[in-house]
Amino acid sequence: MKKVIVCLLLLILGISKSTFANAPSEWAQEPVWAAVERGFIPGNLPFSQPITRAEFAALAVALYDSMNGDIQGRYYFNDTSDIYVQKAAYLGVVIGVGYDKFDPHGLLTREQAAVMLSRLANAVGHPLPMRTSNFADSAEISPWAMGAVGSVQLSEVMSGVGGNRFAPQDVYTWEQSIVTIMRLVDFIELGLTHYYVKQPTGLFAYMGAATHYTMLGPQRVIVLQAEYNWIQVETWLGPMWIYLNFVPSTAALDTFLRQFGNNVAVFYMNIETGFTYMYNPDKVFFAASVNKIQHALYVYHLAEQGLADLTRMHTYTAADYWGGTGIMRNMPFGRQFSTQELLTMSIRYSDNVAFRMLVRQYGLPGYMEFVQEIGADESLVRNITGSNVTARDVGLWAQAIFEYISSDSEFASTFKYDLMNTRTQFIRANYPLANKHGWATDSFHDVAIVYANSPYILVILSNMSADGGARGTFGNISDRVQDFHRAYF
Repeated sequence: MKKVIVCLLLLILGISKSTFANAPSEWAQEPVWAAVERGFIPGNLPFSQPITRAEFAALAVALYDSMNGDIQGRYYFNDTSDIYVQKAAYLGVVIGVGYDKFDPHGLLTREQAAVMLSRLANAVGHPLPMRTSNFADSAEISPWAMGAVGSVQLSEVMSGVGGNRFAPQDVYTWEQSIVTIMRLVDFIELGLTHYYVKQPTGLFAYMGAATHYTMLGPQRVIVLQAEYNWIQVETWLGPMWIYLNFVPSTAALDTFLRQFGNNVAVFYMNIETGFTYMYNPDKVFFAASVNKIQHALYVYHLAEQGLADLTRMHTYTAADYWGGTGIMRNMPFGRQFSTQELLTMSIRYSDNVAFRMLVRQYGLPGYMEFVQEIGADESLVRNITGSNVTARDVGLWAQAIFEYISSDSEFASTFKYDLMNTRTQFIRANYPLANKHGWATDSFHDVAIVYANSPYILVILSNMSADGGARGTFGNISDRVQDFHRAYF
């Protein structure tokens, strides 16, 4: 009856799916309209705008009332007389911020929304299954919200914002709130019936088993039951268990890399999930030419901001001469090159002269600020051309470079093309890769973004030399990491 009345009111008022005063985003329209039809919300809301704590409390009360009837109790705060806040607080769906205050006009954050949704599920008698969050930024989630974030993730009431990130401190919008309220409705009415396995995971014969029986590839599975961090699913072997915090075993990689002792450092990261493996991550090496991609990223960011002109011409002088790698050292002094040409030669040919000319123009002060923005270790930077690196730090730079070359920024495609067409690769893979090597006395390095079905970053640093078998070692390490990646991702 309530749904019929609401629909009649909508017809009388002339509100339809296509006539919202502030239309919700396309991805949110279906659940928003379903919420309107159920009477949870009117059709005229600022859907793309942030929602306040009090406004979300009203949504929660609307859902509870539709299932359990009107809430009679109240809990009072000093800073609001909002009846929906009082009702939601009585149910335990919301709590105050201290000193009998609620902060009704405060903008709701994503982690606060997760907690309120989890408590709302408890209030209506359909608690969400418990699990630990496995988002890449889980360390940024407040301790009081960790359990709730894991629960809404498992039950698919809330998802991430991309890149396996939850962004706990980001503000929540009206349309996000409505969509997740409706997902909670689906969970209440249907239960946890399906779960999408996003990456290969272990199948266990029973809950709590120490080792997995076999692996299960990405697919949607039927859930039979859920117990904290475990779910029982239907498989070709019959009912089996999945441990939701399953972590790929790196024991074989550890054993293989130990033979190289402290002569090698490795950083691996699956970009989609954020899973990271490191060996000797903080051992310091001379950068050789690996830092050329770091400085190139800096120059491209300056160009994006209008602070560097990639068409500007630079004259090659005797002061720029530098032996070693590259092709410019064989060219006559007085020849001119654009900033873009210098960037391309610095990356594709690892050209020392081009790098020196770029550093002369775009030097240390601004670069050091950029290092801080990236979150890299500025103590490793000396005079740019003579810097040190660690595998952890190069991995951080590689993530920043991947984000940039994957963006729609003006110069991203050029940077990516140069990285995918470098003259030398020490890391090998059965997939396309974007890389930058470094090679000097007792320094033999490579960093690569490998475009597998699930892309990954691989950094290998060493104090080996080319004539000491470093190329073969890098190939063997690359193969082992690729095998590991294929097994789990």
